[in-house]
Amino acid sequence: MNFLAHLYLSHGNEHVMVGNFIADFIHRGNYAAYDAEILNGVYLHHAIDRFTDTHAVVRQSAKRLKPEFGRYSTVIVDVLYDHFLAVEWSLYSTQELPLFADYAYVTLSKYTHLLPDSVVGFLPSMTTQNWLVNYGTFYGMERSLAGLSRRATFMSGFENALHSLQDHYETYRYEFNAFFPDVIAMSKTFLEEPTRPSYSEHSS
Repeated sequence: MNFLAHLYLSHGNEHVMVGNFIADFIHRGNYAAYDAEILNGVYLHHAIDRFTDTHAVVRQSAKRLKPEFGRYSTVIVDVLYDHFLAVEWSLYSTQELPLFADYAYVTLSKYTHLLPDSVVGFLPSMTTQNWLVNYGTFYGMERSLAGLSRRATFMSGFENALHSLQDHYETYRYEFNAFFPDVIAMSKTFLEEPTRPSYSEHSS
């Protein structure tokens, strides 16, 4: 659940931000309930996920985790990379992270009527506990990984990945900074495309 990256990669468009944020919580059969701008964010989210999962640097990070975490390795990399986005924020934004986080929380709260119930359920905790800023701390990472572990289909022990982060910290940092400019460029190109597939083309 790399919320910080997906919100950042919405590039300041509120509707895209909302769609990007809720994409993992809505089923394709419900896409017709959302307007084109929100769906643009949903499609962007899935494009980011596809790009990330196939990127050579991300696979390199995941390979380090795979012996212990198997198929969940790429999910863990997403979370670890959110840590480094928070830590390296000044490299990628002129707006301070706490200000961006406040903007994101206010924006999402404005569109509560469009958010799935599951998102409405955790948004207050996300806001009061300031998840987006706390991703930059080991405490925030531990909480985030433990949350993933609770949501996993099988026993995962995600929280143990914190040891890998600590043991290979500079390597993960280097890999994140090698990867992130590529996904920024991809997301900008995606949003600049003049047309987007219709709901019917994605409903099969």
